[in-house]
Amino acid sequence: MRNYSVFLIVLATCALALGPFCAVLVGPSGYARWMLAHAANEFQHEKPIEAEAILQKAIEASREIAADPEYWDLRFQLVFDKTAPDAAKIASLKEDAIRFLNELEDRERYVASLIVSNLFQENDQYTHAIDVLQTLYPQFEKRTAGMNNNIAYFRSLLGQDLPLALSEINFSLESDASAGSMDTKAWILHGLGKDTEAIKFANKGLEMVYKSLANGDLIAIDQKIQLIGDPSEAKLFARMFAPDLNTIKKKTQGNETDIPNTQRPDEADLDAILKGMSEEPEASPSNSTPVETRPQGLEPLEMIKNRYPQIDPFLIEGIAKTIAVMRYHRACVLHDLGRFDEWERDQTWLELFGFEDAAKLK
Repeated sequence: MRNYSVFLIVLATCALALGPFCAVLVGPSGYARWMLAHAANEFQHEKPIEAEAILQKAIEASREIAADPEYWDLRFQLVFDKTAPDAAKIASLKEDAIRFLNELEDRERYVASLIVSNLFQENDQYTHAIDVLQTLYPQFEKRTAGMNNNIAYFRSLLGQDLPLALSEINFSLESDASAGSMDTKAWILHGLGKDTEAIKFANKGLEMVYKSLANGDLIAIDQKIQLIGDPSEAKLFARMFAPDLNTIKKKTQGNETDIPNTQRPDEADLDAILKGMSEEPEASPSNSTPVETRPQGLEPLEMIKNRYPQIDPFLIEGIAKTIAVMRYHRACVLHDLGRFDEWERDQTWLELFGFEDAAKLK
C-alpha cells in the first residue's frame, strides 16, 4: 500500500510537470500551430490552395493562432503574392482580421492589430490599415501614445481625415513626445499645408533619434551603439554602430583631446564615396565605358555590417530605414518651403545610403 501511494505521488508530480507540454502537443492551440507550419510548408512548395485550406483548419481549431504574426504573414502572402490581388479577397482578409482579433484579450488584440495594419500598409492598403486600427483600438482618449501615433500616421499616409489625425497625434505627444510622434506630426502638418510649423517638428524628430543613439539608449547583442560626432553626416552615420566608443573628441579646459580606441575606423572609404558623389563624371571617349562616380563595393550600410558583425544587421537596416523615412519627410517639407540647399542635403543622404527611390519611404 505504501509503495502504491509513492507511485501515485510520483505520477502526480510528473503530470504537473508534463501536463502543459502535453497540452501544447495535443491541445487545440498546439494543433493549430502544427497546422500553421504545415500550411507554410505547402505554400513553399507552391501549393497555395492547399495552404489556404490548412490555414482555415488552423483558425477553426484555435482562435489563439490569430495572435501569431506568422499566421497573418502567410495569409497576406496568399492574397498579395499575385500580379493583381483580388479586391474581394483583400476585403475578406480585413473582415477576418477584425473578427478574429476581436476575440483576443486586449493586449494580444492591440499588438496583433498593429501587425495586421502594418501588413496592409506595406501592400498600399491604407484604408484597410486604418479600418483595422480604429475598429480594434479604443477611442483616442483611451489609447496609449503609441496607438494614437500609429493610427494618426496611417491617416497621414492616406492624406485623409488630417484634422482628426492632428488631434490624435497631439494627444499622443501630451503623454509621450517621441521622435516617431514628432515625425508623424510633421507629416500631418505638411499634408495640411502648414510647412513652416512642420519643419520644426521634422527637425526635432531627427534630433531626438540622433541623441538617443549618442546616449547609448539602443542595445544590440550586448553592444552599445554610439553616435560619434563628426562634421560629415555620412561619416557620423557610418560610425554610430560601434561596439564601443571610437575616438571621441572632448573639450578639456577649452582644448580638444582624443580618447583613443584600439579599433579606430578607416575613414578613407567614406571619404572616397563623398568625393565621388560630389564630382562630375570625367569626360570619356564614346567607345569607352563611362566613369563611375561612386566607388564600387563601398556601400555604407554594407561597410557598417562588415565592420561590426556582432551587431544585428536587421537593427542596422532598421535604424537606417527610420532615419531615411524621417529625412524623406523633412526633404518634402523643405522643398515646399523653397529651401533647396537643405533639401538637396537630405536627398544626397538618401542616395548615399541606398534610398534613391524615396517615394517608397512610408
